[in-house]
Amino acid sequence: MTYEAYEMIRQLGLQWPATQADVALIRENIKHNDCYVLEINGVIQATVSHLKNKALDFIIDLPFVMWFAVDPAAQAKGTGENELSRTHDYS
Repeated sequence: MTYEAYEMIRQLGLQWPATQADVALIRENIKHNDCYVLEINGVIQATVSHLKNKALDFIIDLPFVMWFAVDPAAQAKGTGENELSRTHDYS
């Protein structure tokens, strides 16, 4: 799902790590960051990963999103907004 979600970014020629996500890279992301998924009826619809360490606290006190992906079939339906809002508490 992550690979498919980044198709448009790959077409633009951007070489972000998530655009080339394979199983090994996804496992590293899960190991080193806080990762969340939105699953509906047993199918992952969206994922978001926050930087686990506090390396950017000197810039901002909000979570830094490392990866964010929404299944192309679930895009433009509020799925991503739902995933982001449930993984943060900005209050």
